[in-house]
Amino acid sequence: MGSRRASTLQSGVVPETDTEFRTRALYGRNNKAHEKTVYNEDGIPVSTTNATGSNYGAPAARRAAPAAAAALSVGSAPASGAGPLPTALLPPAPLATSFPLSGAAKPVPAVGWACTAGDAAAAVAAGVPLLDAQGDAAAESAVGSALAEARPFLVSTLPEGGAEALEAAQQRLGGSLDLAMLPPASWAAGHAASVAAAGVAVGLRCTGGPAEAVEAVNAVLAAGGSPAALQLPLDPTSPKVQRMLVGLCKRRGIRILAASPLGAGAGCARLKALVGTLPDVAEGVGAASVLLAWCVGRGIVALPSSSGGDVAPEVAVAELAPIAATARAALDAAAEYDGLRAAAVTE
Repeated sequence: MGSRRASTLQSGVVPETDTEFRTRALYGRNNKAHEKTVYNEDGIPVSTTNATGSNYGAPAARRAAPAAAAALSVGSAPASGAGPLPTALLPPAPLATSFPLSGAAKPVPAVGWACTAGDAAAAVAAGVPLLDAQGDAAAESAVGSALAEARPFLVSTLPEGGAEALEAAQQRLGGSLDLAMLPPASWAAGHAASVAAAGVAVGLRCTGGPAEAVEAVNAVLAAGGSPAALQLPLDPTSPKVQRMLVGLCKRRGIRILAASPLGAGAGCARLKALVGTLPDVAEGVGAASVLLAWCVGRGIVALPSSSGGDVAPEVAVAELAPIAATARAALDAAAEYDGLRAAAVTE
């Protein structure tokens, strides 16, 4: 047949050189599959037709060109009739001030302070709604001495033992704990059951990074345990396996508490410099506020401490402004590549 062949899309014969027809037939919508453009003698398109003989009497109406994404700013309203804004340009959602916590009598505040014996009194005086004594007996005693009638949400770690260690910590704090954190070894020894029997929510504390935490959470879940919370060092530059960890915890109803959300040691300066390069961050907003908002926006409780650079307990009571999706995406992109594809126990 040479350069002509029968088309399986219609009864006629279409030349091989008719590129426009074949492109439309392959990729166009079904009701437009045979459509062709008709040009006048000057090469100007004047109408459209199709290979079955139907003729569209007039050129198709031109669609208004969409506004360039760069012309829209975060939080701007779309023009009338222009449809919804892309998700990346929507105004940021308000941040939660607290989260529900399984096994606890009250919700856990979204931001707290990890105390030391030296700054516990200052944290209490500042009205920080969540205090973590980190299992330090001196810090627990300092918190207990500084507390008045109003009691914040109290967290501490029980390094060893179950009910006896819990009772000793409560005596130092001058009242009951709201959340007791246990290391993986204590979970493996079965101490979580005795703490839960005392009416205290029980969490898992990991001092390593997300990869170690994934293994620890999987071990507890596989053994039939169900921690109410998971505490670990976590910030935007943590290894990428953090995303899988956050997803696992959300599916299991485990609340994550981020220790060192502002970084620690040399990581503080690195995170501060990173925030300075972010897009769509309002002028005057500090690095601490942005990093805490990053945590809270992901449903994670932030527990800054004095190790996070030049910050004081007052950072835990300052109002946080939600950050734009573009800034959040830039922070997410800072996660260190770890090459891990950890399997998680999800069912």
